[in-house]
Amino acid sequence: MARPIHFDIHASDPQKSMAFYRDAFDWYFTPFGENGTYWLITTGDHETFGIDGGLVKRKGPAPEPGAPVMGATLFLEVDDIDGAHTKAIAAGGTEAVAKHAVPGVGWSAFIKDPDGNVVGLFENNTEAR
Repeated sequence: MARPIHFDIHASDPQKSMAFYRDAFDWYFTPFGENGTYWLITTGDHETFGIDGGLVKRKGPAPEPGAPVMGATLFLEVDDIDGAHTKAIAAGGTEAVAKHAVPGVGWSAFIKDPDGNVVGLFENNTEAR
């Protein structure tokens, strides 16, 4: 069984993308390497379950608006999906898919970061209808 252990986010404007993830989700970024095109991402303390990742300068054009998702969708578990959605939009994101129930499991919604990358939000709530 393969488990996610890391993720990379490709960004046309790394500083803008880092500001979005810092403001929306309280992530931390640390430069990695000598060429200034990669940053390690810390998503939380290492006492809780989760993975960290990296942000890399995109090596080509960003996906066009309306294009299919290019790559894997990263899901973030949040305590309050409405609050997380509002915070992400305020930080410069846009709604990709509105909040919807995952019956018997919880709530899901999708936002796009300022570079068009899709991020899934998930609130565990077995009373979702």
